[in-house]
Amino acid sequence: MPNPNVRIKKLPDDHPVYPGYGLFANKDLKKFNLVVCYTGKVTKREIGGEEGSDYVLGFGDEFCIDGYRQGSEGRFINDYRGILQKPNCIFHEFIDIQTGEIKMGVWVCSGTEKIKKGQEIMVSYGKSFWNSRGLLRS
Repeated sequence: MPNPNVRIKKLPDDHPVYPGYGLFANKDLKKFNLVVCYTGKVTKREIGGEEGSDYVLGFGDEFCIDGYRQGSEGRFINDYRGILQKPNCIFHEFIDIQTGEIKMGVWVCSGTEKIKKGQEIMVSYGKSFWNSRGLLRS
């Protein structure tokens, strides 16, 4: 079932990730709101994600989530670099009080008053992501 908070859109040709896709707010999203859950194949950290996957996210101390071949709309979130001065969302684990499950959420940052409808959802992929690709600038 699609998440009503977001929609996936093809990116314009002036976007750094063109010709890819991005995740955009389908309505105004307030500070601290859960935007979407990041889902995918869960594996032990030492196994890691699928080879060549750019969709692997650490989950707790022992696991990782790989959204490469399966997952929610969260796998279409891009890094903020080259678009915004800072990310408007963060990844953060939480316990779903209805199910008792531990989940990985994408949340509107505390420093962001709100994300307006139509604005791209952006996070920081972190230094380790860019270091592992030899793309981190000093």
